[in-house]
Amino acid sequence: MKKLNNNFSNISVGNNFLYKILSFVLAVILWLLVTYNLNPEYEKTFSSVEIKYENFGEFNDGFEIMNQVEKTVDVTVSGKRNDIIKLNSENIYAYIDFTEVNADSKKLPVKVRPISSKVAVLGVSEEYIDVVIDKKITKVFPIEIHQIGKLKGEVWPEFVLEEKLVKVTGPSSEINKIKEVAAIIDVSDVKDGKITECTLEVIPKSTEVGEIRVDIKMKSVGIKMVLYTKKELEIIPNFVGEPDGNIKLVSHTLSSDKILVSGPLVKLNKANYVYTEDIDLSSVSRADGKIEDVKLDLSPPLKAEADDLTIALEFDEEINKTLVVDVNDVDILNVPKSAKAVVLSPKNIEFELLGYSRVLEKIKPNDMIVELKIPTDFIGKKELFYSFKFKADVDVKDVKVSKSTEKLTVRVEKVDE
Repeated sequence: MKKLNNNFSNISVGNNFLYKILSFVLAVILWLLVTYNLNPEYEKTFSSVEIKYENFGEFNDGFEIMNQVEKTVDVTVSGKRNDIIKLNSENIYAYIDFTEVNADSKKLPVKVRPISSKVAVLGVSEEYIDVVIDKKITKVFPIEIHQIGKLKGEVWPEFVLEEKLVKVTGPSSEINKIKEVAAIIDVSDVKDGKITECTLEVIPKSTEVGEIRVDIKMKSVGIKMVLYTKKELEIIPNFVGEPDGNIKLVSHTLSSDKILVSGPLVKLNKANYVYTEDIDLSSVSRADGKIEDVKLDLSPPLKAEADDLTIALEFDEEINKTLVVDVNDVDILNVPKSAKAVVLSPKNIEFELLGYSRVLEKIKPNDMIVELKIPTDFIGKKELFYSFKFKADVDVKDVKVSKSTEKLTVRVEKVDE
C-alpha cells in the first residue's frame, strides 16, 4: 500500500514541473504577441525640416548661391512606434556640407544625421538641391557725383570728395551689372564750402536690372561743394626792371583792358583786378613795340576765359632842353604909379628842362608864365626874385626845371615932374 502512494507522488511532482515550463513558454509567447501589437514597427514622415548649412562660412567668403533654394525638406524615418512618437521636426537634423562645394557644383546632396540606433532614416523628399554658384570678386569703382536740386544765381558747383574710390564685393555676375557707384547730393540743401555726408548708391547698367546683391565697403562719403562763378576783372600789367640807359616806358596799351575770369565765388567776390605775369623791361629794347602772348598771374582754381593778350609799349628817351624866355614877356605885377619905365635885365631868362623827348618837344617859350612883383612905390634899381609856372594846358609830366638865374635886375624910372 505504501509503495503505491510513493509512485503516485512522483508522478504528480513531475507533471507539476512540466506545467510550469509550459505556462512560462505560453506567457512569453503571449507577451511577445501583445508587445508586437502594442509597439509595432512604425514609419513617419516629418514635414518642413529646416536644412542646415555646415562649413558655409568659408564657402561664403569666396562664393555665393545665386538662385532661390529649398529651405526645408520632408524626412521619413522608421522604428518602433514608441521610439518614433517621441520625435518631432526639431529632432531631425538635415544638412548640406559645403566643404567640397565649388563654383562648378550644380547639385548639393541633402544629408540627414543619424537620430539613434533605434530609428532609421528611410529618405528625404529632396535628395539634391539644385544651385547656381558664382565666385565672389572685389572691384574698385571711381565715385561719381549725381547732382540734384537747383542753385540760385549765375553759379555752378564743383565738388571735392574725401575719397575718390570705393571697393565693391559680390558675385562676378552681380558686379558686371554695375554701371557706376554714385553719391547723390542735393545742391539746394548744401552750404558753400561745407562737407556733407552723402549716401553711396549702386547704379545698374540697365533699368531692367533689379536689386544688385553686392556689399559696398563705404556706405557714404564726405563731399565739399564749392560754388563757382564768372566775373570781369581789370587787367593791370606788372612791369619789373628798367630799360637800359635813359630809355623809359611812357605808355602801354593792352589788347583788352578787362577779362572774364571763372573761379570760386568767395574769391571772385573780393577781386576787382588781375595782374599779368612779370614783364621785365630790362630785357626789352626801345625798338620792341609789342609783346605777344602776355600771360595772366592766375593760379588754380582761377581761370581766364582767354589768355592770349598782347601789349603795345611806347618808350621815350630822357633829354635836356633849354627854354629861352624873353624878359619882355615877363608879367610885371604891382607897377608903381609914379614909374615912367621898368627895365629888366638880362634880356633873356634861360630855363633848363630835363624830361622825355615826346614831352619836351612840345614845350615852347610862350608856354612858360614868368611873373615879377615890384614892391609898392619902389623907384630905383634892385635885384628881385621872380616866379614861374607852366600854363595849365601844357603837359609837363615828369619834367624837371632849373633856372639860369634866381633874380632879375629891375630899374624903375620915375616920371618927370
